[in-house]
This record gives sequence, structure tokens and C-alpha cells, in this order.
Amino acid sequence: MSDSIFVPIGGRPISAGSDQWTGYTAIYGCVSVGNVPQLAIDLLVSTLLDANTCRPVGHLYSSALMPLSGPDAYRFGGQSLTTSAQVYESADRKLLIIQQRTPLYKELRKEFYEAFTKWLGAYRLKRVLILSSSFIEHLASALDSGDCYPMKYMTNATGAQHPVDPNWQPVERVDAFTLQASADGVLHLPGSGSLQELLKWLDKKGVPGVGLVLYCSEGDNRPHSQALMNAV
Repeated sequence: MSDSIFVPIGGRPISAGSDQWTGYTAIYGCVSVGNVPQLAIDLLVSTLLDANTCRPVGHLYSSALMPLSGPDAYRFGGQSLTTSAQVYESADRKLLIIQQRTPLYKELRKEFYEAFTKWLGAYRLKRVLILSSSFIEHLASALDSGDCYPMKYMTNATGAQHPVDPNWQPVERVDAFTLQASADGVLHLPGSGSLQELLKWLDKKGVPGVGLVLYCSEGDNRPHSQALMNAV
């Protein structure tokens, strides 16, 4: 697998260590329950495109990504091609937005994590925010509270030094059998995709990483994606 996972529009590479994205927050959506992160990022990108504060800057090319091509995702009759993973920049908001639309081949995940985090680690990003979703039936506290759109966050060791929204609550460790909160328990996030592995890989590269998880079930997940985008 090539190290050049990012293919810029026009084919002109941005050199490693470039100041172009210094201080930016990268936002990436894991393929997870209900595709909620993908829907949330679609809402974010389409909103910024409508406001002319966002532009496509390239795509990710990796044999680990299941292939996809289709018509413009944001414009009826548009001339842009939609692919497996595309990258957008909002200079006004200092955002680098990565929309991954297809899953990874299981046997190539490690190679993808290495190439992806190496690319992100080449720039002086403020942080990487990973959006994910997990099955709500495994979050006992949400079932008890009746919260329709419960969200929790987690960080890697590097990201723990950076402040997060004070309204966010950390992912709880739970007893593996009862799923009740337990300080000696495990991080149980079924269906959350690559979230935990990517946080570990970002830590290896010295990149602050924060994961934001929305708990839901499969179905009509449009309101969940709206809630996740609003949190971002």
C-alpha cells in the first residue's frame, strides 16, 4: 500500500510539514451503526458548501477502502464524482473534513490505519475529532434515563491534555456482564467501527485525538445525525 493515501485535486501534493493546515481540526467519521457519522458529515459539508465556506481538496486512495463511485453527493446534476473517501477544507472555520463512505477490508485495516494516521501526523493539526456511533441497547444509563440522543466522548493520551465541550460526558467503563458502570470494567462500544484503534494509532503519531460517540439503533437515523452534527 502506498504511503500517499491523500490524492489532492489536480495531483499536486501538499508537502509534509506544510503550514497549510496548521491549527486545523480534522473531522473524520467512522463507518458505524446506522451510518450516523456519514450522515452528520454530509450535513456539515452540504451546509458549508451552501455558505461558500468549504471546498473539496482531494480524496483518499487506499486498497483497504471498498471501492465506490457515483454522482455528485451535494449537487443535483453536479459534475463532481463521489468516491469512497473525500476530503474537504473550510479555511474560515479551520476544518479539514474527511468523509469516508465505505467500510475497510478487514485484512487491510492495519495498513489503512498506518497510512491514514501518518498522513494526518505530517501536519500540525490542533486535533482529530472522530465521529462514531454505537448500539444504544448496550448503554444501560441511557435506557434508564430515556435520553433519545445520548453522546459520550473519549480521548487518546495526547488528546487528554486538550479541553472538550463541558457538556460532553466521558465514555463509561462498564461491567462486561451487567453493562452497568464500573471503574474496573471495560470500554464496550459495539458497532463503533475503527474508533478505538484510530485513537491508538493517532497517539503513536503524537496527534491529539477525540472520539465522539452517539448511541442509537439501526433505522431512520436522520435525527441522530442532526444531533451529532449539532454537537460538532
